[in-house]
Amino acid sequence: MGERSSTWMTLTSGRSLIGRVKGCDSEESLWSMSHRAKFCEGTAKMSDDQLIMVVSTAFSAIATIVTAFFTATMWWRARETTRAYLTGGGDVEKQGTIFRVEVANYGKTPAYLDTFEVGFARSDTEVQKPRTTAYDWKEFDDRIAPGGPKDRTVIARVDVVPPDAKVVFGTFVYRDVWRKEHRFRFVLEIVEGRSRTRPVVAHVHEDFKKWD
Repeated sequence: MGERSSTWMTLTSGRSLIGRVKGCDSEESLWSMSHRAKFCEGTAKMSDDQLIMVVSTAFSAIATIVTAFFTATMWWRARETTRAYLTGGGDVEKQGTIFRVEVANYGKTPAYLDTFEVGFARSDTEVQKPRTTAYDWKEFDDRIAPGGPKDRTVIARVDVVPPDAKVVFGTFVYRDVWRKEHRFRFVLEIVEGRSRTRPVVAHVHEDFKKWD
């Protein structure tokens, strides 16, 4: 008898609690209006706290993602503005029979030159069409310090072949301090009685002028 009574009281209490919760959304309730108001207020307060916690967690996660994104963006911009920017070309010597290969680093950190190539052509027709030939590549493993045009470095002297060539072009392959590979290309015209060079910019194919 005692066990049945205890079970009945438990079920009755559970039903009563369920009835109270339902009473928050119903005008019909077996308990007083004051009790219902207090219980519903507590239930609503608990739900608001949970909602605030969920929203706060979501905003914290979003803020973390945004912060990480801006940090990565700033790091990438800093890397691009401080990396090495190697340029090159050169001039002719000895009545245009020798081409002096020069490089300069316009960046803020060293450039690590790996290889370079130099090619010659009798006219600019050669550089107006896609590349189909691997020209004279030379190994050159050296560090080029930043400094710009005032610190041009002569890295080689190359015979001009054929001797009557009017155009010289080339490529420098180098790495920055983050070991990312870059290329710089140039196209020059031999002018004024083969005494100097000047850049060729018109009608040059992308294969001969693209750099990064």
